[in-house]
Amino acid sequence: MNAPEEKPVADWNVLDLAKWKSWSFPPVEFMVEGLIPQDGLVWLGGRPKRGKSLFALYLACCIAYGRHAVAGHFKVLKRPRILYVCREDSGGRVMARLADITRQWTEEPEPGRVRIVVRPKFDISQPEHMEWLKDECAEYGIGLVILDTWTALSPNADPLGAADQTKLAQALAQFTQWFLGCCLVIDHSRKNKEEGQALSSADIMGPSQKWQAAETIIMLAETKAKGRLEVYLESKDVNDGRFFLDVSPMESPVEKFTYGGTVEAATEAREAKGKGNRAAIHKILVDAGKAMGLSEVTALSPVGRSATHNHLKALVKAEKATCEGGLYEGIDSAF
Repeated sequence: MNAPEEKPVADWNVLDLAKWKSWSFPPVEFMVEGLIPQDGLVWLGGRPKRGKSLFALYLACCIAYGRHAVAGHFKVLKRPRILYVCREDSGGRVMARLADITRQWTEEPEPGRVRIVVRPKFDISQPEHMEWLKDECAEYGIGLVILDTWTALSPNADPLGAADQTKLAQALAQFTQWFLGCCLVIDHSRKNKEEGQALSSADIMGPSQKWQAAETIIMLAETKAKGRLEVYLESKDVNDGRFFLDVSPMESPVEKFTYGGTVEAATEAREAKGKGNRAAIHKILVDAGKAMGLSEVTALSPVGRSATHNHLKALVKAEKATCEGGLYEGIDSAF
């Protein structure tokens, strides 16, 4: 009778907490400061036709063309070779976007710095396709892979099915464990986000299994302001944040993407402006020394009729004005 086969003993590196200061793990490094890590998985999500692919291509161009910063704000720290797998867009569309992005740039990219594969019949679920990806990265020294988009690059999978998405995520996880670089995945977000609901990683379409291994999640969403995107950044290595990116129109001489400040700063500025307008309307009422109708106040107000009406109602509620028969009168008190 044959002896039972011995199972190999696991060889894991067990560390002593008391000696953590002598551990030799490298610190977390960024490719683009505070935005894109040097290695690991990044998930870039947003609604269709909301600038995800444009931003990813712009990011690649900033790195390849030697630009100092992304959107004039996020400093470029590393300049790896890039492989962009573009499944959805045609070559003509990619060329048009490149022309638009680089219109005012004087720099030129080094040959071979960015390799772009246009509309390949690539499928993440096919082992031979993932092997091709590994071979391409190894042969050309790729440090950043951009997969555009997740759904298009997994054509036979159910985008809402947990089993299919988990299998795809495992295939990508195996690749990222082998790949000593950054893999950026472009994906769609849900269409049914409630009005006023804060943007978050939960808005990515489908089950969460596919993006849970990501070190960084970047979500883009349009705002009511034309050409302005809200960005939500969730990262294991930097504090989560919300900021704006302004997108210039095609053929504009302005940089394609520019940093528009944090959402918090914009909110504070808007609140300060609102408080100032309310104080100005209060002063109008007090200085008048008489009851005034909405039209009279609006004629002297720094804002329009609707906003003036809202401020008047707020002043009445705060007991800094009275209203009788549609006529408002200020109460002379510190605002």
